[in-house]
Amino acid sequence: MQQIRLAVCGLSAFADDIVKTLVEDVPFVEIVTSLEPSARLGADFVRSNADVMVCALPENEMERVWRT
Repeated sequence: MQQIRLAVCGLSAFADDIVKTLVEDVPFVEIVTSLEPSARLGADFVRSNADVMVCALPENEMERVWRT
């Protein structure tokens, strides 16, 4: 099975703990970075080399920072 690299962004401590707990028992999923929401989130995600991101930003905010 292919390894899945996961980035998390802007999660509350509670949500971060839930994601970490879910992922720790899945051998092919690894959290590779925890990103802070920034004005260049799309570029930050690319630099992280993650495959997937779980981000806790409102939809309109996510649209704004993802495209820059």
